[in-house]
Amino acid sequence: MKSVIIFLLFCFSSLFAQTKIAILGNVKSDKNSNLRGAKIVLDEDNNTFYFATDTLGIFSANLKLGLIKVRINHTGYLEKQFDF
Repeated sequence: MKSVIIFLLFCFSSLFAQTKIAILGNVKSDKNSNLRGAKIVLDEDNNTFYFATDTLGIFSANLKLGLIKVRINHTGYLEKQFDF
């Protein structure tokens, strides 16, 4: 199986009341090519959100600030999981 490289950028919506977070990511293969249609699953406080990358391998989401579990998978690649 091939591995997936993930680049995430976290932006906070407010400097003082950091209650929301914008998650932007670019999913790439181990050969640095964009993976379109990669499946992104974000688990946040008993809520599950599903996303897919666009033709450039980019996805974005707006969630509440807190512990978020991320799962990324694509056909033919190993699944990546991490918390932040």
